[in-house]
Amino acid sequence: MAVHYPKPKKVGANVLTPAEVEDYLDAAEWLDYLPIFLLALTAGLRQGELIVLKYSAATNVSNFPPLNSPLSCLSC
Repeated sequence: MAVHYPKPKKVGANVLTPAEVEDYLDAAEWLDYLPIFLLALTAGLRQGELIVLKYSAATNVSNFPPLNSPLSCLSC
């Protein structure tokens, strides 16, 4: 008896245009969240990875958690 799995759905990436990035960063600056939003854009961090960051980890490169282990910062 053969098992037939459904084919995965193709999902397109939502890429921001330069104008959208500028608006995004302007809004982040207005809300005083520019550093964390800029980090999200440039490093490709996901929301959960950003949430577990501590300020000391974000300001000290030697304490920055590896991207493949976002929860490792909880022990920083």
